[in-house]
Amino acid sequence: MPAETFRPRNSKTMSVLLYALAVLGLIAALLGGLSLRDVLLSLPVLALVGYCGYWLFWFPKVQFDDESVTLVNPVRTVTIPWPALKSIETRFALTLLTGDGKYGAWAAPAPSASSRKDSETEVVKAVRERWKRNLSADAGTTESATVRINWLQLAILLGLLAVVVICLLTVR
Repeated sequence: MPAETFRPRNSKTMSVLLYALAVLGLIAALLGGLSLRDVLLSLPVLALVGYCGYWLFWFPKVQFDDESVTLVNPVRTVTIPWPALKSIETRFALTLLTGDGKYGAWAAPAPSASSRKDSETEVVKAVRERWKRNLSADAGTTESATVRINWLQLAILLGLLAVVVICLLTVR
Protein backbone atom coordinates (compact mmCIF):
# COMPACT_ATOMS: atom_id res chain seq x y z
CA MET A 1 0.00 0.00 0.00
CA PRO A 2 1.16 3.57 -0.58
CA ALA A 3 2.37 5.76 2.25
CA GLU A 4 -0.26 7.79 4.07
CA THR A 5 0.24 11.18 5.72
CA PHE A 6 -1.96 12.77 8.40
CA ARG A 7 -2.02 16.29 9.83
CA PRO A 8 -4.61 17.77 12.18
CA ARG A 9 -7.50 19.37 10.33
CA ASN A 10 -6.87 22.80 11.78
CA SER A 11 -3.07 22.82 11.29
CA LYS A 12 -3.18 24.33 7.81
CA THR A 13 -5.63 26.97 8.99
CA MET A 14 -3.39 27.92 11.91
CA SER A 15 -0.34 28.06 9.61
CA VAL A 16 -2.11 30.31 7.13
CA LEU A 17 -3.34 32.57 9.96
CA LEU A 18 0.21 33.05 11.25
CA TYR A 19 1.52 33.64 7.70
CA ALA A 20 -1.24 36.20 7.16
CA LEU A 21 -0.45 37.87 10.50
CA ALA A 22 3.19 38.20 9.45
CA VAL A 23 2.24 39.64 6.04
CA LEU A 24 -0.26 42.05 7.59
CA GLY A 25 2.41 43.12 10.07
CA LEU A 26 4.78 43.84 7.19
CA ILE A 27 2.11 45.80 5.31
CA ALA A 28 1.30 47.78 8.46
CA ALA A 29 5.00 48.50 8.99
CA LEU A 30 5.45 49.65 5.38
CA LEU A 31 2.31 51.78 5.22
CA GLY A 32 2.32 52.97 8.83
CA GLY A 33 4.82 55.74 8.35
CA LEU A 34 7.66 53.95 10.12
CA SER A 35 11.21 54.78 9.30
CA LEU A 36 13.20 52.35 7.16
CA ARG A 37 15.18 51.38 10.26
CA ASP A 38 11.99 50.49 12.17
CA VAL A 39 10.62 48.51 9.23
CA LEU A 40 13.89 46.58 9.00
CA LEU A 41 13.86 45.95 12.75
CA SER A 42 10.34 44.52 12.50
CA LEU A 43 11.27 42.01 9.77
CA PRO A 44 12.90 39.39 12.05
CA VAL A 45 9.90 39.39 14.40
CA LEU A 46 7.52 38.97 11.47
CA ALA A 47 9.72 36.24 9.99
CA LEU A 48 9.67 34.48 13.36
CA VAL A 49 5.86 34.62 13.47
CA GLY A 50 5.63 33.17 9.95
CA TYR A 51 8.21 30.48 10.66
CA CYS A 52 6.40 29.45 13.84
CA GLY A 53 3.30 28.95 11.68
CA TYR A 54 5.25 26.50 9.56
CA TRP A 55 7.24 24.84 12.35
CA LEU A 56 4.41 24.34 14.84
CA PHE A 57 1.49 23.63 12.52
CA TRP A 58 2.51 22.70 8.95
CA PHE A 59 5.69 20.67 9.58
CA PRO A 60 4.38 18.07 12.11
CA LYS A 61 2.74 14.98 10.63
CA VAL A 62 2.22 11.26 11.06
CA GLN A 63 3.36 9.20 8.08
CA PHE A 64 3.23 5.46 7.64
CA ASP A 65 3.74 2.78 5.03
CA ASP A 66 4.09 -1.01 5.08
CA GLU A 67 7.49 -0.86 6.82
CA SER A 68 7.10 1.74 9.57
CA VAL A 69 5.31 4.68 11.11
CA THR A 70 7.06 8.06 11.31
CA LEU A 71 6.15 10.81 13.76
CA VAL A 72 7.43 14.16 12.52
CA ASN A 73 7.36 16.53 15.50
CA PRO A 74 8.81 20.04 15.67
CA VAL A 75 11.95 18.96 17.53
CA ARG A 76 12.44 15.34 16.55
CA THR A 77 11.41 12.77 13.99
CA VAL A 78 10.84 9.21 15.18
CA THR A 79 10.62 6.26 12.79
CA ILE A 80 9.26 3.07 14.31
CA PRO A 81 9.30 -0.16 12.32
CA TRP A 82 6.03 -2.05 12.77
CA PRO A 83 7.70 -5.00 14.56
CA ALA A 84 9.13 -2.60 17.18
CA LEU A 85 5.69 -1.21 18.05
CA LYS A 86 4.30 -2.80 21.23
CA SER A 87 1.23 -0.72 21.99
CA ILE A 88 -0.74 2.39 21.02
CA GLU A 89 -2.09 4.86 23.59
CA THR A 90 -4.46 7.74 22.87
CA ARG A 91 -5.06 9.48 26.19
CA PHE A 92 -3.62 12.93 25.29
CA ALA A 93 -2.28 12.24 21.81
CA LEU A 94 -1.31 9.33 19.62
CA THR A 95 1.50 7.75 21.65
CA LEU A 96 3.43 4.78 20.33
CA LEU A 97 5.12 2.47 22.83
CA THR A 98 8.18 0.45 21.89
CA GLY A 99 10.81 -1.45 23.83
CA ASP A 100 12.88 1.76 23.67
CA GLY A 101 10.28 4.14 25.08
CA LYS A 102 7.13 6.18 24.41
CA TYR A 103 6.84 8.50 21.44
CA GLY A 104 4.02 11.04 21.13
CA ALA A 105 2.72 12.52 17.90
CA TRP A 106 2.42 16.30 17.87
CA ALA A 107 0.23 16.01 14.77
CA ALA A 108 -2.28 13.57 16.29
CA PRO A 109 -3.82 15.05 19.44
CA ALA A 110 -6.65 13.26 21.19
CA PRO A 111 -10.12 14.36 20.11
CA SER A 112 -11.65 17.18 22.11
CA ALA A 113 -14.38 16.33 24.61
CA SER A 114 -17.01 18.01 22.42
CA SER A 115 -16.02 16.02 19.31
CA ARG A 116 -15.56 12.70 21.07
CA LYS A 117 -18.24 10.64 19.36
CA ASP A 118 -15.68 7.90 19.00
CA SER A 119 -12.67 7.36 21.23
CA GLU A 120 -10.22 7.20 18.33
CA THR A 121 -9.38 9.75 15.66
CA GLU A 122 -9.01 8.91 11.99
CA VAL A 123 -5.21 8.80 12.22
CA VAL A 124 -5.25 6.47 15.24
CA LYS A 125 -7.62 4.09 13.46
CA ALA A 126 -5.45 4.13 10.34
CA VAL A 127 -2.20 3.54 12.27
CA ARG A 128 -3.78 0.75 14.34
CA GLU A 129 -5.16 -0.92 11.21
CA ARG A 130 -1.81 -0.78 9.39
CA TRP A 131 0.02 -2.03 12.50
CA LYS A 132 -2.31 -5.04 12.84
CA ARG A 133 -1.95 -5.82 9.14
CA ASN A 134 1.86 -5.79 9.37
CA LEU A 135 2.13 -7.39 12.82
CA SER A 136 1.78 -11.03 11.77
CA ALA A 137 4.23 -10.74 8.86
CA ASP A 138 7.18 -9.69 11.08
CA ALA A 139 6.36 -11.49 14.33
CA GLY A 140 9.91 -12.73 15.04
CA THR A 141 11.80 -9.57 14.11
CA THR A 142 13.25 -7.27 16.76
CA GLU A 143 13.91 -3.75 15.60
CA SER A 144 14.16 -0.47 17.42
CA ALA A 145 12.92 3.05 16.81
CA THR A 146 15.13 5.58 15.05
CA VAL A 147 15.07 9.03 16.64
CA ARG A 148 16.41 11.96 14.65
CA ILE A 149 16.67 15.52 15.95
CA ASN A 150 15.35 18.08 13.45
CA TRP A 151 18.50 20.22 13.57
CA LEU A 152 17.63 22.34 10.53
CA GLN A 153 14.30 23.46 11.98
CA LEU A 154 15.90 24.15 15.36
CA ALA A 155 18.76 26.08 13.75
CA ILE A 156 16.34 28.27 11.80
CA LEU A 157 14.30 28.93 14.94
CA LEU A 158 17.36 29.74 17.05
CA GLY A 159 18.78 31.94 14.27
CA LEU A 160 15.56 33.91 14.03
CA LEU A 161 15.38 34.24 17.81
CA ALA A 162 18.97 35.48 17.90
CA VAL A 163 18.26 38.10 15.23
CA VAL A 164 15.10 39.20 17.10
CA VAL A 165 17.08 39.58 20.33
CA ILE A 166 19.82 41.55 18.53
CA CYS A 167 17.18 43.82 16.96
CA LEU A 168 15.52 44.38 20.33
CA LEU A 169 18.88 45.23 21.92
CA THR A 170 19.64 47.78 19.20
CA VAL A 171 16.35 49.66 19.64
CA ARG A 172 16.81 52.71 21.85
